[in-house]
Amino acid sequence: MKLYSMKKEAMITLKSNLSNQKIVKNYLIEKNNKWIYDFYGGNPFDENSFIEVPEFNLEVKYHLNGKIDASRTDFNTCKLLYKNLKSLSESDAAKERFWTGLCHGMFYNYVWHRVNEIIRKNPDKIVSKYFFDNNKNFWSNPLSRCWWTAHKLYDETKSNSFEKLDILGANDISSKIILILNRPFSNNPKILNGIIKFFKHCKEKGIKINDIKHQVSPLIQHLNAIGGAIVLDCLSEDEIANIMIKDYENILDGKKTSIKINEEQIIDDEEESTNLNDNDKKVIINCEVTVKPINGGENKIFKINYNERTGKLLPISAELINKKINDIVKIKGIDYKIIEIKN
Repeated sequence: MKLYSMKKEAMITLKSNLSNQKIVKNYLIEKNNKWIYDFYGGNPFDENSFIEVPEFNLEVKYHLNGKIDASRTDFNTCKLLYKNLKSLSESDAAKERFWTGLCHGMFYNYVWHRVNEIIRKNPDKIVSKYFFDNNKNFWSNPLSRCWWTAHKLYDETKSNSFEKLDILGANDISSKIILILNRPFSNNPKILNGIIKFFKHCKEKGIKINDIKHQVSPLIQHLNAIGGAIVLDCLSEDEIANIMIKDYENILDGKKTSIKINEEQIIDDEEESTNLNDNDKKVIINCEVTVKPINGGENKIFKINYNERTGKLLPISAELINKKINDIVKIKGIDYKIIEIKN
């Protein structure tokens, strides 16, 4: 099958219209990409820019409760995507048009299911999930991130070329990617291998890492601090692993690591979508908004939606969209204060 890059003009047109609520609605509710052809007025994909690969499909995994198993999904996608796109060069894998083409083309349905809950709660995430954030952050795109993760960990000298990825494990894979791989030192194989050896040590000893944020983030910060005092390149893989093992044992024993650690916040997509402070929540499509009259009276509840006939936001929805708690809005000549937003 052929995987096409998106035309530059089409990509620019889509990105520049992300403030258009009709386009946002399409990303939220359309499970196939026909709307992209209709919006662009033709084929948005560049027929002169493609790679040809064997037929394969990406699959979103679900928990028994019907919720998306994001970690297992990403872990499997890392392997499957890289196995089939291993010939992709690093320069091509850093191009936004290529991944934008895959997200809007062959794998649109996969991406839609993988990120729909995220962008429903924060529509601003469309740009980082279907394109690149700031034109360069391929670690936020759900496809490019998986390719680069596998690329950094793949070792064809091993009988199991994905051994390092297996050692890192599927559990909380998004936080591990952000914490470890989305850092300059991960470009140094010796440092990266030392970190992987730490995870291998924990796995062999039956030590479970249940909290990446509080248990592993300080270890990485310590490595950064050591890098400020000595050159990490001078250390062997085993020395790097042993530094992390010693620090981790101290954490498990309730002791501090050998330097003062400033807690680093690690938030993956799923956490970010569910742990927004109430004051940071925005009114989005399909949510319920409770408003209180400024000058007294009964509260009102509005469901944010579109006019099914025109495809435009209903008048009250248009007034409330993108507003936050405590914002003042005028509805039918009356001033109201937003007091609750339910997604």
